[in-house]
Order: sequence, then structure tokens, then C-alpha cells
Amino acid sequence: MATYGIDYYGDVYYGSNSKVSFNATNFVAKPYTYLTIQLTWDTPAGAWDYMRLIRNSYGFAVTPDDGDILFDFANNVAPSFYLDSGQTPNNIGLKPAQPYYYTIFVRDSNTGLWRIAGNAIGISVKDYNTATTMYNYLPTVLTSTIPYDTYLESNNDFIKRFLKLFAFQLDTYKSQTENVTNRYDVTNLHGALIPTFMEEFGLKYEPNLGLKQSRIFLRNISILNQGKGTKQGLNEFIKAYAGYDNVVTLGKNIMLDFNDSSFEQSIGSWASVANATLARHSKTDLPTIVPYNEPSSHPNFPNVQNATLQITATTTGNVTIALSGDNPIHYGIPVSASTAYTFTGYAKAGATGRAVSAQIYWYDRNGVALTPSSSGSSANDTTSSWTRFTTSVTSPANAFFAVPRINIASAVANETHYLDALQFEAGSSATYFQDARQLEITLIANRINEIINPNFEANTSNWTFTNSTATLSNNEVGVDPDAPSVSISGGSAEVYPIAAGLVTVTSSSMPIFANNDYTFSIYAYDDTSSYSLTPFISWYDDSSTLISTYTGTTTTSNAAWARPSITQLAPSNAVTAKVGLTWTATSALDGIYLDAALFEKSAFVNSFFDGSNGLAELSDLFWEGTVNASRSHYYRNRFSVQSRLVAKLPDWINYGTTFELFLAQPGT
Repeated sequence: MATYGIDYYGDVYYGSNSKVSFNATNFVAKPYTYLTIQLTWDTPAGAWDYMRLIRNSYGFAVTPDDGDILFDFANNVAPSFYLDSGQTPNNIGLKPAQPYYYTIFVRDSNTGLWRIAGNAIGISVKDYNTATTMYNYLPTVLTSTIPYDTYLESNNDFIKRFLKLFAFQLDTYKSQTENVTNRYDVTNLHGALIPTFMEEFGLKYEPNLGLKQSRIFLRNISILNQGKGTKQGLNEFIKAYAGYDNVVTLGKNIMLDFNDSSFEQSIGSWASVANATLARHSKTDLPTIVPYNEPSSHPNFPNVQNATLQITATTTGNVTIALSGDNPIHYGIPVSASTAYTFTGYAKAGATGRAVSAQIYWYDRNGVALTPSSSGSSANDTTSSWTRFTTSVTSPANAFFAVPRINIASAVANETHYLDALQFEAGSSATYFQDARQLEITLIANRINEIINPNFEANTSNWTFTNSTATLSNNEVGVDPDAPSVSISGGSAEVYPIAAGLVTVTSSSMPIFANNDYTFSIYAYDDTSSYSLTPFISWYDDSSTLISTYTGTTTTSNAAWARPSITQLAPSNAVTAKVGLTWTATSALDGIYLDAALFEKSAFVNSFFDGSNGLAELSDLFWEGTVNASRSHYYRNRFSVQSRLVAKLPDWINYGTTFELFLAQPGT
């Protein structure tokens, strides 16, 4: 089967990474000096309005924010040269003997989408002190600055500088060799070797997932194979393959097997109790019976619809079938005592409609039948559409197993009826159908902006203003100062003091995880005065009692947008947090504009985003619920990752298990 990506080692992939129209030719990354890499390229052709250069330590960037943004310039000012010595972020410098992966992105001015224009690998050369070693090996006559004096040592700077030319080249080879020598360190392995190593483990390298994620997948493959078929193994596979943390839960339909519910491969554990023969009826068999389609299913994961259960009456009279053929210990559904359960199904008549009813028989832990059994009201099936029948009842005090039954009243010999979409669930009423034992997989975003109403687009709700009032303004940050290509807001809040004195702006309460670093930032400016703005984080316990409040470094407001910020470790007993900003007003006449607030689980101040603005690809941004009134989620490289994950998951779950894949946004 073809795989999304590009051609690699003769394996057939479909799609491409779109470099043809926007190709930055002659893109080269080569050592310039020790721990410095020089990058040069030709200006990409095509209609684009912004160029971005990304550096990644683990592989080529797959999205225009996947790594350190070295620059982000408009078309008319975009350079064709860059000297990288690790100056961003935080001036940490490049690591010695490590390859770095550079990607040029350009933004298509027609579609607004970012396209890869070129990739290059450069190595940061380590100083092995080779120049000094070379110099020390030279005869004294060559290092002496005094002619014909072979005994008097001297410091010949000219010779030293000359030898550095050769030493640097030799150190380049040493750095490359050191990197290859450590080839079993997958974390630092040269990216060009990743696809080859993956082949050795029977894995396919997929360019659209990127080298960085492939490293993680390759590094963990042995452990992942050991955990195959387990819940933990599935969690770890999704993290390693897709790069998303995740939550896996069991669906609501607790029928033991999807064949018991949907008859995709067989009739499951259903057996005749009275007057029936059972057979699986494929949707391609005659007469044509179209299986039930659940309209409330996840739009990308409809219920399986390949077959139904055909019931044929053997003689005239009532027809009864049971899930386990009255063998509850082996095939009954485990249940909890004194708990409400609902059993439902859909029926369709082959020729004549009959009254169809659902029943539940209860058994104790030894398989002894309990009384009373339960039977719901009947529903007449028809030949034209599917009819739902149901029963809801609370299990007996000592119930351990449940055996669903279905009864068809007053059938005649050789009469046929069809069943599909059978569901046994906890609860006192029927809900929409879901395939039996289906896995619900929720992907956790790479980044979450916890603040509700972070950008003051529609209102100032979810914020408290002390000694002040707030109104909406069309004065906005506009773009991310660190990435001019990114629009981040369409409005702001203008906060006016009620009187001179302390002004406080506080967010609504947000759930947090204890013992994690959190960072709060917000954009602010005052076009008439200069104020000292102090950000803060307040931590609260499970009873909403204040634990402590931490204040950050004071930032001075002025006619340009400033960004006060604070980073703090959440206390071990913290459950929620509030963030905000304080300043001392000199009068009631001078307002301050606030915009683009960000609070996330991070030890650094990152670029702003909400569910509609920020970062790069808007398709990767989601509001958890109501726009501007819920948390914001960012999924890096969502389309490629999600589509490939859907194709790969069947190989990592038990055969016959169905699944639904959700983002944090409900219904996605």
C-alpha cells in the first residue's frame, strides 16, 4: 500500500513536500568557524510574501514553527545569507560535533499556506585543539622567528594561523566521524542515517512526519513491540509515532465483541434459544439488506456496516435468541450489582413485520440465574427501515453477568428478520450506537493556552478589573514581534483606572497540574504615560483557597507594545491558578491597552496563539469549545500526523477492535 510522503529507496509514496514551485536552489549549510555554520541559498522563485528559516537539532522541520525561528522576513527584505552561531533562542550556542538541520519555508501569497523551499544539513565543528597539536609537532626551526636559530623556541603566530586552515578542515572530519561513531545513540544520530536504521527494524521512514519524530519512534521501537496489544503500549505508540500525548478510554458499548454487536465477521456468540437459525448476512448477499448507519457517529469514523444477523424462524411461533446460548460464565457480559443498564438493537423485517423486544437475563458469579429477568416494550420492525427496540433496568443486588436476549413474536416458518447495531451500555436510557468495545482515543495538543478570552475579541468577560473598567478597542498587537508573518489578534481591551492607585487585572480560574512550570505573558502599552507593569500568578488548592501569589519582573509600558511575563513552578498542592497584571495609576484619565494573553505549561515565554490566531498554520489551531470563551489548542503538523496515525493504528490494536480519534475540540 502506498504511503504519504515522497519516494525513498524505491518505496512508493504518494504526495510531495511541495518544493518545486518555491525552490530555494543551492541551499548549503557549511562550517564557517568553530561552532558556527554559514548558510547560503538562492532566493526562491514563485509568488510568496514571507520567508522563514528554521533550525532544528533533530531533523528537518515539518512545519514553519518546528524548531528555532532564525528569521522571519517579508519578501522584499528576505536575505540569502545567514551566519548561525546559536544566537537564538537565549543565546545558548551550538553544540560541538552536532549536525543541525535547516529548512527554508515561504508563505504562498495566493493561499496563505507555508511551503518548504529547501533543506540543508550543517555540522557544528568541535575544536579538538588540532592546530596546537600540529604546531607542537613541527621542528623548532620552523616555529622559530629567529633565522637559523634551531634551539630558541618562539611563538610563530604566522605559522599558527597558517596551520589553523588545515586544522579546521581536519576537525571538521573528526566531528563528522565522531557523529558516525556514536551511531547507536539514536537521539544524536545523524539524520541521514535515520531512514536506513528504520529499514533494519522493518519500519518505513515517512518524510511528512519528519526526522525528529522518526528518531523517537526508532528509539522506542523495541519497547513498543513488547507492549503491543496493551493499553499502555497503545498510549506509548501514539506518543512515539505521532508526537501527541493521549488518553485512551473504552467506549460505552460493552458487548464482548464487535461481531456480537455488528456481525462483521461472524454471528458472534449469538445462539438460538427457541425456533431460530442464525446466519451472517453480508451487505453483498441477496436479498440486499443495507446495514444500519448511525448518524451520530464521529463523522470521520462511522460505525462498521458490512453485515447483519439474519434470523430465520424454523416453525410458527415466537423466536428467541440469546447472546451466550445460556452459557453466562463463558459468554455473558460482566456487570456491576444494583446498576442501571440499557440493551438496545435495530431490527428490520424480511417480509412481514413483527413485534421485537429486548430482554436481559441476570446471573450470579456461579452462573446461577437470578430473578426477575427484564423485558422491555416491543417495537414492530418493518421492511422499509430499521426499527430500534430497547429495555432499561437496574441489575439485581448480586448480579455478576448479564445475557441479552431478543424475542420476535408470532413468526411463521421460514420467515426472516435482520438485526444490527446491538448495544449494551451502563445507564437508564439508550444513547446513540457505538461499535462494541470501541476505543476512544483523544489526542492532547502540543500546546494549550489555558486562558479563556485571551485576546479580547468580542468582550472583556472572564477577566476581573479592580479599580478599573475595560472597554473593547480596535488597537491591537497586530503581529507577533518575533514573527512578523503571523497575525495574532483583531482587538484589545482598553483598561481605565477608576481612581489613582493600584490597578489589578485578573483572569478567571484555570485548572493546572501541580509541580509543573507555567508561564504567563500578556501584551500591553500606554501611548501617553509610562507605567511599571507587574505580572503575577496566584495558586489555589482544591478548596479554592489561595496558596501563594508570585510576581514577575516589572516591565515598563510605553508607546510600543511590551510583553510582561512570569514563569513559576506550580506548588505540589495547587489545583487551579489565576494570572494577571498590576500597575499604579497616577490618574483616572490614562488607559492601558491589553492584548494577546498566554498561560501555558512551559518554562519559557513562547509565541502567542489562541484558537484562531498565531504560530503558522491556522488549520492546526482549535478552540476547545466556544470561540474566544474556551481554551485554545495547537496540534503541530496535524493533517499529516492525524491521517497517517489513522492508517497505522490498526497495526497496534487488537484485531477487530474499532476506534475513534478525537482532538480536544469536541466532535473532531
